[in-house]
Amino acid sequence: MPEANTAKDLSNNGHLGRALDPNVASGGLARVPLVLDAKRITAPDGPLPVFSLRTWRRMDASAQMPPGHTVNGRKVWRLRDLELWCAWGFPHRGEFLQRLAAEENGRK
Repeated sequence: MPEANTAKDLSNNGHLGRALDPNVASGGLARVPLVLDAKRITAPDGPLPVFSLRTWRRMDASAQMPPGHTVNGRKVWRLRDLELWCAWGFPHRGEFLQRLAAEENGRK
């Protein structure tokens, strides 16, 4: 499959930007998304398929999840934020942002 060259090309796949994951069992490098859009997050093979797209958008509108970011006119979420949100028991946005700030301050 040819490699996408622009953020617009990558956004057509449901995610923008990619990173290399060195922790692949095959010993090779796997490509993992850094950010995902709502359709990709809620897809059957996405990281959170238990949510429908409609539920995801409703939860976003009511601040029940981490904040998204607009990139090239498209709303996306950082995969790291989604992983933390799940690990922390799905807190509302305000609590999530407080915990994220505390974690980032602890690393400095």
